[in-house]
Amino acid sequence: MRQITMKIFGIGDRGNSMIWHMLQQPLQGVEYIAVNTNQHSLKQFSVKQKLLLEQNPIKGYGTEAATELGKRSARSCKEEIIARMKGADMVLLCGGLGSDMGSGALPVFAQLAKQMHTLTIAFVTLPFPFEEEKRMCIAKSALEDIYTNADTCITLSNQYILQQLKNTEIASACSMADRMIQQGIQALYELITIPVYINVDYADIRTTMAEQKHGFIGVGYGRGAYKGEQAVVQALSACFLEHDIAGLHHAIVHICGNSALTLDEVQQIINRIHDEAGEALDIIFGMAFNENLQDELIVTVLAAGG
Repeated sequence: MRQITMKIFGIGDRGNSMIWHMLQQPLQGVEYIAVNTNQHSLKQFSVKQKLLLEQNPIKGYGTEAATELGKRSARSCKEEIIARMKGADMVLLCGGLGSDMGSGALPVFAQLAKQMHTLTIAFVTLPFPFEEEKRMCIAKSALEDIYTNADTCITLSNQYILQQLKNTEIASACSMADRMIQQGIQALYELITIPVYINVDYADIRTTMAEQKHGFIGVGYGRGAYKGEQAVVQALSACFLEHDIAGLHHAIVHICGNSALTLDEVQQIINRIHDEAGEALDIIFGMAFNENLQDELIVTVLAAGG
């Protein structure tokens, strides 16, 4: 089977931070590219591949002007961006919306990838609730642009992080968000790279994610007599995401356990997913055996819909 080429672009300061966290545990064969208009910001991160976009000054101040600057910077480097994307089967775009690069440049990257007919998945964060309302409006507008151009967008909820980490430093909270995105991308990567008993391949990922809108990814772990129930509940309760699985149309469900895994356990997991998402959910099923999982089970759910 041909190896799938995955390229991950971390766009803007938040995107650069996400790339840096991913590189603490790099995925084999994946290309990581940090993108910014600020050379000083790029120098802060130990990333081999970097793309410095031109800054094109414009009249005006504030968030709207900064967003337009991000768009112009990306458009002015269109040929370089296309060259970096060339050869990829899958392009992942990571960044924080509400900033000039996240709200301005990231949708342009999505548009260029779409023109190349490359499967494009965005992983983005929204501003914290305590940030100015105008910044959230800019982020929501950018999100609509991403929905139009990317195949699927997986959006992290900073509201959830705020609720769970009330007394945590902002830097630590942002690092947690970066790790969540890293874990989501790793789960996606492992679906198509780890040898399995019932295979999930790139064509399945494309069928599930192409030309959708909202994305969902969750990983759950279970142990003991009720390991299947525990694992699927944990996978479906990925409450750090803006959108849950309800109402989505397509899903990949991957189950990993030892060879004692029973048909009844598998059926219970699939039934629970249909209970949450609806009977209309079209499921592609994959399964792997790992004898190191003695009385344990891992369930991965990747879903998307309009």
